[in-house]
Amino acid sequence: MNRSPTIAAARFSSLVPAPIHPMQARLLALVAAHRFATTTQLARLTALEYASSASALRQTQRHLASL
Repeated sequence: MNRSPTIAAARFSSLVPAPIHPMQARLLALVAAHRFATTTQLARLTALEYASSASALRQTQRHLASL
């Protein structure tokens, strides 16, 4: 059975994970270091990256949800 290159490429691309945002990588490291931290606590640790604490919380929730 001969598969077309597009089907083979599609199967391979589904195996390769998409690159993650640098903040997602930072959050993964924070979760590894602070295993039982709440989302609010993680947002406090990343708050300097954002204009306000509300923005930090909202973006932290968004990044965690996409992981």
